[in-house]
Amino acid sequence: MEVSKLWNETLSSLSVLRSAYMYATVTGKHVLDTLPAEHVERWIKRRTKAEQGRPFTVGKLLVSPDHLDTDDEQMFYANGMFAWVETGTDKSSICLVHLNTGEKRHFTTDNRETLGNIHVSDTLVAAISMRGYVSNLKPPKHTLNGALIFRQNRYCHVWEIMTGTHKSFRLTSLNFHHFLTHGVKVMVSYEDNIIHFCFATGIARTFAIEGLICSASLHKSDDELSLICIRDKTGHGSELSQADYHLQVEKYTVDTNVFIRTWSRYEELPFQDGVYRRPGPDETLRAYQGQVSSMLYPYERSNPRLYLSLTDSDQIAVHRMPVLPGHIEDMDVAWFDQGLAFFTQLQFGGTRHVNIGIGRESLSSPSSTETLSYELTLARLLPHPPQPDSVHRIWAGDGFFLYLGRSEVWVWCFDEDWNPSGALSLAS
Repeated sequence: MEVSKLWNETLSSLSVLRSAYMYATVTGKHVLDTLPAEHVERWIKRRTKAEQGRPFTVGKLLVSPDHLDTDDEQMFYANGMFAWVETGTDKSSICLVHLNTGEKRHFTTDNRETLGNIHVSDTLVAAISMRGYVSNLKPPKHTLNGALIFRQNRYCHVWEIMTGTHKSFRLTSLNFHHFLTHGVKVMVSYEDNIIHFCFATGIARTFAIEGLICSASLHKSDDELSLICIRDKTGHGSELSQADYHLQVEKYTVDTNVFIRTWSRYEELPFQDGVYRRPGPDETLRAYQGQVSSMLYPYERSNPRLYLSLTDSDQIAVHRMPVLPGHIEDMDVAWFDQGLAFFTQLQFGGTRHVNIGIGRESLSSPSSTETLSYELTLARLLPHPPQPDSVHRIWAGDGFFLYLGRSEVWVWCFDEDWNPSGALSLAS
């Protein structure tokens, strides 16, 4: 009895729990040192339950079935908040629900403009709209002769979640590559420039870039961002090879009210020549905590898909996504926590199934190298959902895992004290 009690106390000690968490999250740093002691045990329980795929509570949130026919950017989850464009309001209203409280908020522009491409940070919700108006090429008396034209302005609208305060800034076009919010900052990137907006000051700054962005990291409070760009060495081929391309890591900050590049470095491509192709503007993946990345697709299905991210010290990290036997690589990835992700893959056989997997990421190269290499391996494959083809999109983070069904969002919570309320109901 004494031995068992002593062993229990040892396993429950903060030092052991911290060590276990550091091992599980492959961060190599004391990520729990900033948490009060009473929250450490809760954090570890959440992580353990998530790795097992066993939520304490399952809730659901009703949405319109029309969302099954819209693109992925009409719905968004981050920081314990789920937002979507209301299809019943001509897409002129955004609905946001705090999962912890069930509180629902609505956001719309004064002119009730059509909204899309929504993103959420811990303080902001942002959406892109097209504002149309009629312009006269000739004096009004001549407009009957066909001199009226319809023009469109393109804006990014930003609301502060707690107060509803609204601000906006103009976009150069809708052909953007990356769209990201983090803290009080918003970033929209194009082929050769970036628009950076600060909600606190209301200032939008545009600056030129070179190369194809494959990862962007946005600081949540400072006017600062870091990029990984694919730069040409000799040509513009579709295959990514070390002979023709390399990576450039850059940091930009504001100096005298303009963004300047404060430093940069070059690195070789961290994979074999000719295996991967150049990413397109629509092949993006929202990575973990204030980063957005382009997914790199291999020519051979047996090779893993991968994306690049940046560490806090601007070190490149390569993340390799697995392809399960008997599946195809059409995979959606949602990061639950550092080093732990939920993902989906399609399985074809007698019946088409969307499988949900839980993967743990392991460091496969020493941290002393310039580039870190992470491998996501399958830890658990969850049972099929009730309907074979009923998982359309997934999201995760802050203790929750969510997936979109036919007319509802299923919400798994891995905190034992959570109860669905408000806009959320308990799943039967």
